[in-house]
Formats: sequence, C-alpha cells, structure tokens
Amino acid sequence: MLMESTTPDVLWENEVNANKVMVVASFATAGAYVIAWILTIAEVIYMEKLDHPHLMCLIVILALCIPALIAIRFRCEKPWIKYILMGSIILSFIMIDAIYTENVPFLMVIPIVLASRYFSIKYTIIITIFTDVAFLISAILGVYIGAASVSCLELPAGTVIDMGEYTWISDIVDAGGVPYDKALMVKNVLIYSYLIRLFISMIVTAVCLMISSQGRRIIFRQKELTEQSARMQTELSLATEIQLGALQSDFPVFPERKEIEIYASSTPAKEVGGDFYDFFFVDEDHLCLVIADVSGKGVPAALYMMAAKMTLRNHARMGKSPAKILTDANADICENNDQEMFVTVWLAILEISTGRLVAGNAGHEFPILRRGGKRYAIYRDNHDLVLGGMEDVQYQEYMIDLKPGDTLFVYTDGIPEAPNAEGQMYGEIQLVKALNEDPTATPAQILKNVRKSVELYVQDVPQFDDMTMLCMEYKGKGTTV
Repeated sequence: MLMESTTPDVLWENEVNANKVMVVASFATAGAYVIAWILTIAEVIYMEKLDHPHLMCLIVILALCIPALIAIRFRCEKPWIKYILMGSIILSFIMIDAIYTENVPFLMVIPIVLASRYFSIKYTIIITIFTDVAFLISAILGVYIGAASVSCLELPAGTVIDMGEYTWISDIVDAGGVPYDKALMVKNVLIYSYLIRLFISMIVTAVCLMISSQGRRIIFRQKELTEQSARMQTELSLATEIQLGALQSDFPVFPERKEIEIYASSTPAKEVGGDFYDFFFVDEDHLCLVIADVSGKGVPAALYMMAAKMTLRNHARMGKSPAKILTDANADICENNDQEMFVTVWLAILEISTGRLVAGNAGHEFPILRRGGKRYAIYRDNHDLVLGGMEDVQYQEYMIDLKPGDTLFVYTDGIPEAPNAEGQMYGEIQLVKALNEDPTATPAQILKNVRKSVELYVQDVPQFDDMTMLCMEYKGKGTTV
C-alpha cells in the first residue's frame, strides 16, 4: 500500500535524475565531436566522401547541445525531455557509425545502457528497438558512404587491392578493377557486422532490463524507508513532547509556598530518555521529591519511565513512608517486568513545617547537600537494590533535619559519567566543585552553573547519557499566600 502511494513521486524524482545523467552524456558526446572536428581540420582523420564534413560536425554538435540546454532550462523536469535527449544521442551515434562502421562497434549499446538508468522496463525496450532499427539503417548507409570493412567484399581469387591513399570502399571501387555488387555488400555487412552487434545488443538489453527491474525495486524500497524514517521521527518527536509534558517544566513551581524553592531539568541523550524527576504535595505539609534513572535509552526506557513514575506517585499519594513506597513500587514493577529493565530511584518526603526529610535510595547517585551556610558536600547515604532488580526486597530509609537556607542537589549518573575527548569522566569531584563556585546561588542558577561546567568539560563530545538534576532550597516555615 505504501509503495503504491509513493510510486508517482519516486518515479518522477528518478526520471529527473536520469535526465541529468543524459545531459552529461549529451555534452560528453558533443565534446567527442568537437575533438573529431579538430582532428579533421588537422587532417588526422578524413571524411572525403562527405560534401560538407565541417558543417556536419557543427550540426551534430548543435543537435546534441541544444536539447541539453533546453533540459537545463526546464531543470530536467519535463516528461518529454528524455525523448529529445535520447533522440539526439542516437542520431549522433548512427552518424558516426555510418561513417566509421568498423571503428565504433559498441556505440549501439550505449543508448540502451543510458535508458536503463530510468529504471523503466518499457522505456528500455522502446529505446532498444529504436536503437536497433536506427543502427540497421546506419549499417546500410555505411555501404554507400562509410568505411565498411574490405573483408565484406567478395572478390575473385587472385584479386589484388592497392589500398594506397584510399580509406573508403567506394573509393577503391571507383579506382577501377574491383567488382562491387552493392546488394551483396549490404548482405555481407548485415551478416558479418550488424548481426554480431545485434547479438551483443540483445545481451546488453537483457542485463539492462534486470538493472531496470532491480533499480525500480531499490528506489521503491529507499522511498519506503525514507517515509518510515520520517514517520518514526514524527512519532519520536511526539513521544518527546509527551515525555517532556510529563515532567514539570513551568518554573518556579508552587509559587504560593514560600518555604521552598525548586528547579529541575532533564536533557535526554536521544529524542526520548529514561530519566525523570517529580515533586508534588502529598498533603499540605508533606512534599514528595523523586529523581530516577531507568536502564537503557530511547523509547523502551521512556515507556518504562512513565510507568515507574506513575507507580511511585500512586504509592506516595497514599501517605506511605519512603521505605514503604520503594518496597511496594518494587513489587509492582517486578510483577510486570518482562523486559527485565530496572530503575534507580532517590525518593524523599519533606515535612515542610519542621524541615524533617525522610529519604530512601534504590541504587541511585548520592545526594549533595549544602547545610548551615557552608559548602556543598556529598551525603553518602545507604544504597538499596534498584527497583525491578529483585522481588521481595525490603527498602530502608534515613532522616535528615534541614534548616532554613539548606540546599539539596540530586542528579542522575549522566552528569558525573559525562566523558571528555580523552574518555575521562566528569566525576563527582568536578560536580561538587561546580556547585561550590557559587554556593549561595539560587536553585535555578545552580542548574545553569552545573550545566555550563559539564559542557566546558566534554566540549564537542556527543552526549552519551541522559542528564537530569533537581535542586531544592529549604527556606523554613513561612506563611502561604
């Protein structure tokens, strides 16, 4: 169905390209005639039997160049262009063939080969028939005006021919003493010259027909793959929009809550990725923070990410503790994990009124904290197994008391594992250094500083993994507006 819908476009595009090839062939043939003309003027080759050899060369050159220029004028985009181009080339070839019959034996197959470039069996057959007939005429004309082989003459035994200055059979006959039966000569030329060339033409035509048929299939397949790729790209773009729509991107969030300030960002390595962050209020006093990294990349990871995000959110909204959320979410993920994927998760519940943060870590990166107005430092919490790695895992949790002004920074491994041109990873040390270049910066500025630091480190090395980070500043209990 797809092939049928794209046939007109793909065939027309191919025909235009084939016309361009014919234009090049026309100019190349005209160039060969120019060389022959120069050699004729220099008396290297002779065309004595032609009354006006120079005029003939000029006419043929113009007959080749004018159609080519017309084709260029219409950008090779008219359906009749292939006929005038092919006609001019065949005409120029048979004129050469009629004059130098024995010196250009393979001219007959060139138009057939050029016709096969259109990848049309019908067109190739038409050009083959037209070419064979045209060269039949040129073979007959060659008996009267051309340099047909002397071997085609049937002479009495003992006849001696003094070639001398003569190059044309008719010249030898005119010199006298050589019997010349024109009908017999035509017969011999057809049998000993044309039939051999016709046989070669048939072989070449068979090969060209296979080329046309196979080329037709190839261009259909290429067009189909191109359209499939375009459709997949559209679907990926849509998937990217859906995924980004699932991640909060309108900052600042919770503007009515003056106790906290949160900013987050996610940059997938491909069109879609497996990293995600999430933050939402379980109730008026409890905020859930999540950052996670799904194994793998691309669409499978994105689908898995959406399911994991929804599973964690559903369990968190039930008012469970971080340990219970991770335990129950792991059970759900393992139950429907035919792909054997997994997800690393750092999840915390912040009690806004007290600054009490309870967190659990399922195989994720260590969080980084700035406490008491000091510098940022890695908080090396306990790691449990990733979600989806094994059933019946009981997850643990830990508590941190945040004070007003404390700042939390969490991230995925795409940041510390970002490589430079030498293959060396960015690392945790560089990350902490970037955070401490301006430790009092706002969460929004913190994300920009880290991103800039990573970009300067990796330079032009393509992004290998998704880069996701979340920064929250706890400002203490305040009033709502």
